[in-house]
Amino acid sequence: ANLRFLREQIGDDTDIRHIGADTVERSLGDKSPATRRRYINTLSAICRASGHDPKIKRPSAGQGRIRWLTKKEWKALQSAISSSAPHLTAIAEFAISTGLRASNILTLDWSQCDLRRSLVWVHPDQSKSKKAISVPLSKDALKVLKKQRGQHDKWVFPYLGGDPITRVSNHGWKSACKAAGLADIKFHDLRRTFLTVAESLDIS
Repeated sequence: ANLRFLREQIGDDTDIRHIGADTVERSLGDKSPATRRRYINTLSAICRASGHDPKIKRPSAGQGRIRWLTKKEWKALQSAISSSAPHLTAIAEFAISTGLRASNILTLDWSQCDLRRSLVWVHPDQSKSKKAISVPLSKDALKVLKKQRGQHDKWVFPYLGGDPITRVSNHGWKSACKAAGLADIKFHDLRRTFLTVAESLDIS
């Protein structure tokens, strides 16, 4: 799983000699310290086996961060995303309305959605716990899905050309965060916001 993710993020045609700290920040910037450590360990081992030591600094086990958005911050970010990265608008709104991880949202297909019962589910092989997850949908989350209907036969959140979006921590996301004055915000913080203060954001 580590190798597959690294190949998707870095690319097969990247010269291994050019892999360094900037590569890690670009590919793993939205990951938790524990996840970053795991991927950095794998990446460093591959580089060293090829004769290149990237000397990438690993975050310490205790170097965590806790960040969520206030209602004012979310409204500012929501507006900035609509302007700077409109293809991420529905994804961000769904994330903060459900608390689902980015990977689960990006790979969500219509067979996992039951709008009549207001449920979506995550398959065991897609969840971090390796267990199936049933997620009840709030009115806001259900509203997002209804807007997405008809855009693609399979993918709930396709890109403009129909292909699934593969990553959210991209130039558009970072530009939106900067425009909203929230350069320290990561996509995963939308999940933390839902789990911590969803009620204060009027998510229903």
